[in-house]
Amino acid sequence: MIKEQAYVVSVEEDYAIVIADRRSSCGSCSINKSCGTSVLSNVVGNKQIQLSARNGIDASVGEHVVIGIPEHVILYGSFLMYLIPLLGLLLGSIFGAALSPQLNLSDGFVAICGISGLMLSFLFVNFMLIKKPKGEEQVVIVERLSEYSHEHIIKIHG
Repeated sequence: MIKEQAYVVSVEEDYAIVIADRRSSCGSCSINKSCGTSVLSNVVGNKQIQLSARNGIDASVGEHVVIGIPEHVILYGSFLMYLIPLLGLLLGSIFGAALSPQLNLSDGFVAICGISGLMLSFLFVNFMLIKKPKGEEQVVIVERLSEYSHEHIIKIHG
C-alpha cells in the first residue's frame, strides 16, 4: 500500500474528504538540477489534491492522517492511462497503413486512422473507469497522526 499524509477537512458518514500535498520525488534525486521533470515540477509547483477516503478509523475534521491506496490500483490506472491510448494510436496507424495502398489513399489517411484509434482508446478508458466497481480500490485512511487547529484548515483552503 502506498501511503501519504493528508488533512481531514470534512466527514460524511463512512467517508472523509482529505487534502494531500501533491509532491514529486525530485527533492531526493541527485540530478534534480538538470532534469526536465524537476524543472517541470518547479514550474507547476506542489499543489494540493482533494480526495474522498474511506474513514474506517473515525477520523474527525482537523486531524492529520495517513491515507493509503493499494499498489495494484496505481498499476491499473497507469495501464489504462498510458498503455491503452498508445496501443490505440499504434493499432489505428497500422490499420490505416494496411488499408491505404489497397484504396490508393495518402499518408494523411494513416494519420487520421491513428488519431481515430487514439480517440477510440480514450472512450474505452473512460468506459473502463466508469464501469470499475468501487470497493477495495478506494483511498482509505490508515492511521491518525495528530490534531490540527481550525486556522490550519482555513489556511489550506484559502
